[in-house]
Amino acid sequence: MFKSHAHRTMDMTEGSLLTKVLFFSLPIMLSGILQLLFNAADTIVVGRFAGNEALAAVGSVGALNNMIISLFVGLSIGVNVLVARFTGAKDAERVCETVHTAWAARRWRSSALRPRARCLKSWVRQRT
Repeated sequence: MFKSHAHRTMDMTEGSLLTKVLFFSLPIMLSGILQLLFNAADTIVVGRFAGNEALAAVGSVGALNNMIISLFVGLSIGVNVLVARFTGAKDAERVCETVHTAWAARRWRSSALRPRARCLKSWVRQRT
């Protein structure tokens, strides 16, 4: 049914640590750069077409947006560290427990935040 893909592994305990850490952290750095480019594009488009008040709103929300994204990226990195630790210790039960707990926490956070976001969206639309 599913084709298996060859797994790539990296031994982080041997060889040059600097290149391995840089290679390992490259996706996180690229996601940060993409987020900055996304905010810059928002600022350019809004500044060109919407006016000063809209530009001020986009500028003030950019920091909040980055904070929320950084929070969730940090939480996911923490889960990855725990899964890697338990995988290295060959403790499959704790790996399963960590993944299921992280999944349940994500579901809880999203279900808790969704109604608040909808209320906020309605409030913002009424004010504009």
